[in-house]
Amino acid sequence: QVVEGQPLTVTITEGFSFLSPREVRFFVNDTQDGVDPSPAFARVITVPAPTGLTDGLLPLRADLHATTGGALMASASVNVIVRGLNEDTDGDGILNGQEIIAGTDPFRDDATEDPDGDTLTNAQEIVLGTKINDSDTDDDFLNDGAEVTATTNPLDADTDDDLIVDGRESVFGTNPKLADTDGDGLSDGFEIGFGRISIVSGSF
Repeated sequence: QVVEGQPLTVTITEGFSFLSPREVRFFVNDTQDGVDPSPAFARVITVPAPTGLTDGLLPLRADLHATTGGALMASASVNVIVRGLNEDTDGDGILNGQEIIAGTDPFRDDATEDPDGDTLTNAQEIVLGTKINDSDTDDDFLNDGAEVTATTNPLDADTDDDLIVDGRESVFGTNPKLADTDGDGLSDGFEIGFGRISIVSGSF
């Protein structure tokens, strides 16, 4: 089974190498989709939506012809199950289309897995828009799970736009959600950049 919109490589193996030249004519949903005269006999197709197919099945056929004269030497066919982008084939609560974009498997329940070890499940990362295989999506030295706990933005390296990335604010003792931690009218990034230390009572 395959998901609509995805590339599908159709490769043919045949035993007529003693006959040359020859070609394979590929048919998708009973319509010819190309001819491959090379020995590899392969074709990449884009899987159509299941709504236009009978019972959600995509008929694929390959006809092996002699190039000279065009005689049909062999034929093979198969019906491929096509799943829609808005289906949840594996029943894990994540739509097939979302899984394709995120890089998870639409045919296996992997919603509760955490491949990047950032304490967020695949399902949580898809909702948040963070990467499932990158523990620090925005590269701010603070992993995605820690950002969710701290309520900073895991998609923005500098949540408060003070020119200090979130993961480095703790080094300076500043608040990653406040551009001006000490409320003195100067942003934390400005104060640190000019050697001024931001503290609760003011700056010096």
